[in-house]
Amino acid sequence: LFPIIPGLLSQSSETSVLGPHTAPEVEYVIFRLEGRDYVTVGSDQTDSVMEAKHAATAKNLCLKSVAREAWPLTELAGHWDSLELKLTCNGAVMQQVAVSAMLTPGQLQDFVAEHDGPDHEGRMIFSGTLETHGRFPQTDMAIEISLTDPVRGRTIRHSYTVSPMDEFFPAST
Repeated sequence: LFPIIPGLLSQSSETSVLGPHTAPEVEYVIFRLEGRDYVTVGSDQTDSVMEAKHAATAKNLCLKSVAREAWPLTELAGHWDSLELKLTCNGAVMQQVAVSAMLTPGQLQDFVAEHDGPDHEGRMIFSGTLETHGRFPQTDMAIEISLTDPVRGRTIRHSYTVSPMDEFFPAST
């Protein structure tokens, strides 16, 4: 569980990162607006080198991409476990997982409430992620993330590009 600076949330189609060592992670995102819970799809772009040193800092070094569409959580109550998350990078499937392998929205909200208080209004909670298949390139990436509801025949998608910026004076390691 890592707090994220709110200004790092983005619905942009483009993002820049410092250096070549970042990776996206597809996650479902729950949030409460005017007392009603919603779900969408997001990506927790993270600096992988820094994550090995200090995860909380790594999580706050990159924008967090979030789709512009969301579904009311109540519409998914009877078939939550059938939802699927997917991330492609430059056309290759890097992550594909059923949400049944993750904490449920209620479990996730309870866990966050235990550590950060019970008021979920306006709070966006990223679910965490599962296994990635392969390595992400250390160059430009075209990312597509999706949350699919096969029962209702619908998908939330968000596409964006990641462009690494060169470090002019990299720190010695």
